[in-house]
Amino acid sequence: MRPGGFAFSLRENRIDEAAFGRLIDAVNAIAAEVRHRDSIDRPTVACLFELPWEMENTVDHYAKQSPELGALVSRLAVRLRESINDLLWGGLESHYEQLE
Repeated sequence: MRPGGFAFSLRENRIDEAAFGRLIDAVNAIAAEVRHRDSIDRPTVACLFELPWEMENTVDHYAKQSPELGALVSRLAVRLRESINDLLWGGLESHYEQLE
């Protein structure tokens, strides 16, 4: 979200794939850090919720510039959503097993 980050560049009409790679690395690092916790802080969850949605909202904008750019942003949003899904749902099965 900060200047120099992926979301910032996306808002500035730039698709910074290196920044996207750092974003995915950060999501994976968060996943490793919270693996054994039951909760994640609210600002982190808000960003995890917001960013893929925000990316998907820019697909039409980038597709007007180039169909390839629109497709790229769409693929990146899917990739981010997959990483976030892994972060949030990883290990949840064992939590449910404990409830039985």
